[in-house]
Amino acid sequence: MGRHKALSGLGRLLLLAGLILLIGMPLAPLRAGIGYPAPNWSVKTWINSEPLDLPRLRGRIVVLEFFQMDCRLCEEFTLPVLKDWYLKFSAEIEARELVFVSIHSVPELALYQTEPRLRRFVSARGIRRAVGIDKSSYGHELPVTMRRYKVTGLPVMVFIDKRGDIRYRRDGRFSAHEAEKVLRRLLAE
Repeated sequence: MGRHKALSGLGRLLLLAGLILLIGMPLAPLRAGIGYPAPNWSVKTWINSEPLDLPRLRGRIVVLEFFQMDCRLCEEFTLPVLKDWYLKFSAEIEARELVFVSIHSVPELALYQTEPRLRRFVSARGIRRAVGIDKSSYGHELPVTMRRYKVTGLPVMVFIDKRGDIRYRRDGRFSAHEAEKVLRRLLAE
């Protein structure tokens, strides 16, 4: 009788774990805010780079941008800011102290934003940094990395410190001058 109850309890636990996995609820809440470890990204394809893995970038500052080809603010604001920073911080990039990563995050329904179209976009605008295409997952409108970072609109700019913690995040338009000061402080740490 005691063995039967133990199996029954184990069976209930397995059933609960299966239900949690089935509905996609994380067992622990995923935090993606300032002061928390940055979640790794889940990228389908990389442009301008070999596959990048966030844990292997520890020891460097990571400037992470979430964007979309058809995002007007991305095109008019963050694209010029990142081009400017890429030039200003070329010595730090060359010294492997700093890396720029852009994640192209497109909801599942935006089927016209294809990889060949993104490659043309990146080439036409002279983007030299690593660009990853966020992975979609069945049953979710938002791509994986976008969900992990709790991105609800674009663009989003995130700075990850040498330990892998998020130290700066801005959604939408931000002060490029203030952000650059934060970036310089992080590099000096």
